Amino acid sequence: MEDGHPSTSGVVRSPKKRSRHASLSVAEKTMVQNVFQYVFNEEEKKLDTKLCEKPNKRHCVQKTADILGIGTSTVFNILKDIKENVKPTPPQRSGPKLTFIDKLDEFTLSAIHSTEPFNIHGPTCTCPIYIRY
Repeated sequence: MEDGHPSTSGVVRSPKKRSRHASLSVAEKTMVQNVFQYVFNEEEKKLDTKLCEKPNKRHCVQKTADILGIGTSTVFNILKDIKENVKPTPPQRSGPKLTFIDKLDEFTLSAIHSTEPFNIHGPTCTCPIYIRY
């Protein structure tokens, strides 16, 4: 690094892969579509000068996945949705996580509430489940 400018002679690396279960937003899905289209068009230009063939789709998908740092199956799934005219949708948000008490039905909850709480100095609890509030 001379004169305060970064070196451009280094190797360009792909971005880090996303976490396995992170959903793509609508903007990211559109970006995948645009990058694939760009890669496909560039490959098509290379082939036009040599032969009149279509570029290999698998190669273009692999190149797109490397550029964006996502998996090839993600790119294939997004392209499949576009081919089927499905609009990109935002990822579904999961609802609030239920607590142990929320999972119990009313009868069980009332049975637990009606039982005496366990006390070291007093009578013991006879129910098998004790919930402390």
